[in-house]
Amino acid sequence: MPCALSAECVVQCDDACKDQQKKVSQMKEAEQRAAEVEEQKKLQEELEAFEKRQQRGGRRSKKRGRREEVDDEESRARRWWRRCAAYVLAPLGGALLSAAAYYLLTTP
Repeated sequence: MPCALSAECVVQCDDACKDQQKKVSQMKEAEQRAAEVEEQKKLQEELEAFEKRQQRGGRRSKKRGRREEVDDEESRARRWWRRCAAYVLAPLGGALLSAAAYYLLTTP
């Protein structure tokens, strides 16, 4: 009889272990599914935000819109200053560099 009892005990332990392993694997699967659902939700939100930005015209058109709002007088002044910087300041800087090089080369 003691052998039969020990056999039942082992079977019950095996069943308990199998049940516990089954519960653990089910919990892991549930966590994995929840993570996948969360990832899908995040991707969907990113996609919707991207599509929304595209419908509004994106970031570049906002900047262009702001540029158009700038007063014409101010934009003319900026353009004039850029021309002056390109045509006056660049040659002036070159002349100064040439003068400095000449001074350094001619002094003993």
